[in-house]
Amino acid sequence: MNLFEKNFNHQIISRLEDSGTFTVTSHERAWLKTMLNHPAATDAFTAATLTKLRSVLEPDPVMDIDDHLIEKARAKEKQVYHPLLRLLRRLIMNQSGFRITYEVKGERVYTDYSGFPYKLEYSMVKREWYLIWYNIRHQSVMSTRLKKIHAVTQEPIEPAEVEMIRKKIEETLDNRRTEAVIEITLTTTKNCPASFMLSLALRKK
Repeated sequence: MNLFEKNFNHQIISRLEDSGTFTVTSHERAWLKTMLNHPAATDAFTAATLTKLRSVLEPDPVMDIDDHLIEKARAKEKQVYHPLLRLLRRLIMNQSGFRITYEVKGERVYTDYSGFPYKLEYSMVKREWYLIWYNIRHQSVMSTRLKKIHAVTQEPIEPAEVEMIRKKIEETLDNRRTEAVIEITLTTTKNCPASFMLSLALRKK
């Protein structure tokens, strides 16, 4: 590739990036079409988006994995995508309040509590989503598993109150944060499980 071709390609890519457009390869399109057949796709996308993606990808082939991958004795699959993720993500982005009905230990259910959603977290160990939110009635920071949330509805909240709540949440989380130095002596990494090293690398308390 000569200098003029590089310059031309750079200009094209820059214009695409500025317009919010990105290019995908045929392998990426085939992978996406294959993933859209997964049951979780109906939760990950709205019906309109799913229909549009399938329409756009109709001429593309699905990824040919049957002849190359063999599945043996897999563990019971957990649903990584939760139906409430899309709604909660939108509430967090818009800094909106909500009313939440959720369950705690002992199967006790708390109904229609006003709150503010702060952050979504995913536990690699438990393979579950958690919602970090502020309970306005009790003035406390909560961490609730998404599978324990029964219902969520949007509720308006004043911008001044949002700033105050966010400050309280950040102060509480900072006070809870602790640091520790872990020293592990290994003569070799040959017999060290990769899952242990990954879990240690991702652990943050």
